[in-house]
Amino acid sequence: MIVIVSAWNPFPQEEKTSWPELVGMKGEEAKEIIAKECNGCDISILGEDGIMTMDLRIDRVRILVDGNDVVLVAPRRG
Repeated sequence: MIVIVSAWNPFPQEEKTSWPELVGMKGEEAKEIIAKECNGCDISILGEDGIMTMDLRIDRVRILVDGNDVVLVAPRRG
């Protein structure tokens, strides 16, 4: 058996990659905060059952919200 482990990290070390402090906040408020901290990021608010691609994009942040527009999980880059 061959196991390949990669130490490659596509995210810039000095930039924030997740926002756990936004869980429980309204989606639009979370988007404003992320926009201030993640210059050039494509930020989307999606419903918890939203359809999304699974490709890795370091310039993308998805915010998953429930039916009341409350952030369910920590938004993160990718």
